[in-house]
Amino acid sequence: MNILLLKIEAVLRRSSVQTTVKSMVEYKNICLEIGNYTIYRDGKKVELTAKEFEVIEAMLLNQGKVFSREEFLTALWGYNYFVDSRTIDVHIKNLRIKLGKELIQTVKGVGYRVAK
Repeated sequence: MNILLLKIEAVLRRSSVQTTVKSMVEYKNICLEIGNYTIYRDGKKVELTAKEFEVIEAMLLNQGKVFSREEFLTALWGYNYFVDSRTIDVHIKNLRIKLGKELIQTVKGVGYRVAK
């Protein structure tokens, strides 16, 4: 049964490669290409780590929603994460340096958000 499942997954992977559609999210001066992990600020490409990209992607796709550290850790590292909750603070700090301080807002005692 396991072999059958692996073969089905392989066929689905091969067939979905041809139908991949790149989608973009635009917010103020930021343009995010979801399909290929690229982000632009004022038309210039910004280099982000994979986790930084996943953090900003989640925030831009859910504008106005306040994300707590625990939500980020569960969404990005899974339920069995072994990282400090302050890891998110480091990623937010790096994103503010790379994309601008005004992009991400801090909600004291709760978490972070991108305004609508």
